[in-house]
Amino acid sequence: MLNQDGLHGPSTTHPDSTTKDNDDMQSVLSLDDGRWSAPAEECTSTPSASLEGELSQLNIRQPSPPPILAEVHPDRAPPISPSRVADPTQGLAISETGRYHNLHVPVKLMECFLRVAEANTKRSLETCGVLAGTLKKRTFHITTLIIPKQKSTSDSCEATNEEELFEVQDKGSLFTLGWIHVSSV
Repeated sequence: MLNQDGLHGPSTTHPDSTTKDNDDMQSVLSLDDGRWSAPAEECTSTPSASLEGELSQLNIRQPSPPPILAEVHPDRAPPISPSRVADPTQGLAISETGRYHNLHVPVKLMECFLRVAEANTKRSLETCGVLAGTLKKRTFHITTLIIPKQKSTSDSCEATNEEELFEVQDKGSLFTLGWIHVSSV
């Protein structure tokens, strides 16, 4: 599991750790590269060799599909423009100020999700994930991709043990910002 608290940089937690927090958080993949609240000019530094080595050895544990090694690297591309976020109420996604909410999406999100879903896709099984994150200064930031325990077929995917999903989000103070889904080939 990748821990990016923003205070000491990214660090990894060994998957064999027996703490309750690690057990509860075992299906969480964090995508926050620490740049969300930083201006673009601060985001262009090249990562150190030790950071790249640490990220390349990142182990991600999840109950379904089987555990996979995933690499999450800081992106050197310029920040992408915000997208519009759907408001859970009926109608348009307009806040009380009459403006759309902004949503920052990590550039590597799709690539990471497809890597996690690859084993299921090869077996003609669908995979789904929950996009979660935080709200800072009226902008939503996707920081976490959660792959819940799930039952999949070639044309459906259903999360199981949803209370675990809510517990993970509650402990991390994360909002559900969307979902991601890949169909089998």
